[in-house]
Amino acid sequence: MQKRGVRETRAQLPELLAAAARGEGTVVTRHGRPLAALLPPEAAEVWETHQRRQAEQARRQAAADEQRARRDAWESELVHPVAVVVRYHGDPASDDPLYLREADQIPRPRRELRDLVEQLRPDYRSWMVEAWYEDDPRRPSPDSARCRNTARHRYDWQDLGTANVLHLLDAEGNTLARTEFDGPVWMSGDPDAEP
Repeated sequence: MQKRGVRETRAQLPELLAAAARGEGTVVTRHGRPLAALLPPEAAEVWETHQRRQAEQARRQAAADEQRARRDAWESELVHPVAVVVRYHGDPASDDPLYLREADQIPRPRRELRDLVEQLRPDYRSWMVEAWYEDDPRRPSPDSARCRNTARHRYDWQDLGTANVLHLLDAEGNTLARTEFDGPVWMSGDPDAEP
């Protein structure tokens, strides 16, 4: 690709345009530095495609940065867990409380809730197993004291993981986070997850 200064380009513009039509490109320089280019039509199409790709990459990066900023802001928001319960089929009337240490009942960023739920999961699993075995290891009864909240329902071990769900609550009783027996931790308002 040939090079021409700005003054030369002005003086030789018809010839340089004809050269571009023949497939020869010209770089226009100012003080020895590239300023612009006269390109053949095929090269211009390649350049336009490159520019479109660059713009698309920039758009995707901006969207990813915005999403990351939203998530960081959401995860940094302070929440105040005050209670943890096992809730049957999402019915607050069925709440059976689990123990939440006073030291854990403090305002904290949302990002710390998953770790707190994972700390509570063993107690939750123990509750599930006790509910299953409380009256008779061979044939658990839905009328046991441990199962008092589910006595009006058909109690089925295969259904335990989806029916009895651990909920971490704030002072107003809103669910901050929840999880099933072996499931992931879901957090209310998570911008990257569906409820």
